[in-house]
Amino acid sequence: MTFLARAARRLAALLGKSRAADNPRPVDVDKIRALYTAPYYLLITLLDDDGIREFVRIARDARIDEVLWMLGTEEWRCRRAGAWFALVREEAEIQQALEQSLLTSRGSLTAPDLGAVLAQLRGAACLPLLLAYQERGLRDNHHGPQGEIAALIRDLGGTPLTDDDSDGSTARMARMRDTAARILTAAHPDRTA
Repeated sequence: MTFLARAARRLAALLGKSRAADNPRPVDVDKIRALYTAPYYLLITLLDDDGIREFVRIARDARIDEVLWMLGTEEWRCRRAGAWFALVREEAEIQQALEQSLLTSRGSLTAPDLGAVLAQLRGAACLPLLLAYQERGLRDNHHGPQGEIAALIRDLGGTPLTDDDSDGSTARMARMRDTAARILTAAHPDRTA
């Protein structure tokens, strides 16, 4: 590797960019939308055991750069599905991208899924991330309803910054947490959360 290539890689790392940018093969966005996103972004919590096993197989087959793209895109459907893919994948750069995805999430279309997955993987250790997301949303007043994140913070033993369950947020988050546990068990039967 040349000096310039090493320097570029180091600069990208310092700027928080993924090594996926170095991949000469670009992601196929149409494939991601059709195979990884459309079947799951709305219906993930409705999958039966066979559906969960199929999802785990597909998530394992996805390339790292595809999952990183899903977690970093502004396309909410892809980002939402990417959260669930990160639950199956154990690569450190995907796990880092999952955290960054929550912190840069623009609202209630993606944050609940990202939060549910983080909570399944990290438990109460993800509370600072959830609270940082909630604080930014309240400060910037653009994240939409905060109910699911508040329910998740409460469920993990924290105190949410805002706490309104008038829209059934707690029940929706409970379904997401149950789905996350089922996916994690299917993907990593030897692991406990």
